[in-house]
Amino acid sequence: MKEKRVSKIIIISTLVLFISTFIYSTYNIVVWYIDGKNNEKMLKETQNLIFEDEIEEDIIDENTINNIDLKALREKNNEVVGFIKVNGTNIEYSIVKHKDNSYYLTHSFDKSYNKYGWIFAHYANKFDGTDKNITLFGHNMRNGSMFGSLKNVLTPEWQLNDKNLDIIFITDEGKYIYQVFSTYKIYKEEYFATPSFKNNQEFLKFVNTIIKRSTKNYNVEVGEDDQILTLSTCASNNNYRVVLHAKKAYAIE
Repeated sequence: MKEKRVSKIIIISTLVLFISTFIYSTYNIVVWYIDGKNNEKMLKETQNLIFEDEIEEDIIDENTINNIDLKALREKNNEVVGFIKVNGTNIEYSIVKHKDNSYYLTHSFDKSYNKYGWIFAHYANKFDGTDKNITLFGHNMRNGSMFGSLKNVLTPEWQLNDKNLDIIFITDEGKYIYQVFSTYKIYKEEYFATPSFKNNQEFLKFVNTIIKRSTKNYNVEVGEDDQILTLSTCASNNNYRVVLHAKKAYAIE
């Protein structure tokens, strides 16, 4: 009799655990879906603020970016610091910056709680023209949003298309083309996101290190007077980082 009672308790406990797990998992799936839809809506809203017509993949170029108005974006979010477009990926986002590097991991462009987060810059970057290395972060979303398509930069198809190697990056300082000079995947670290350097020697040591890491030789020289743009997202269950480095090449008139 006692054994039957124990067996019944075990069965009931297992059933309760199963139901609880199922409800929790279902809840997370629903929240994830809703957050994704909300971020899609937010992306369209931000694009409508700066483009007169609907934007299709890879049509933003030097002849069309003059419509991008950071002030209009800043009316919706006062932490907007820039805009980026990377050809051959889905990366076409306004950039925000908070006082830390955690806030926009769980908040969308409108600052509402959202597990998809938003594309954000390193909190230590100043965006006053003096940054030696501006680093942008974004989640590696399975649906390709945020920095979910950054992994494309590691493929030969992406690397061999010269149009992909010129990145459009816009800040209050101006509208610029950045040239890609290094792409790689590395175990999680913070070195590649170093925002400032004590001297030119330290900066050049940093440059040489990240160039050696690259899976492809882009034949782009980076000197002590150059400024760098870095993009990073997680990979392999957050154990690795996919990283892209580009140097400021020239201003778009």
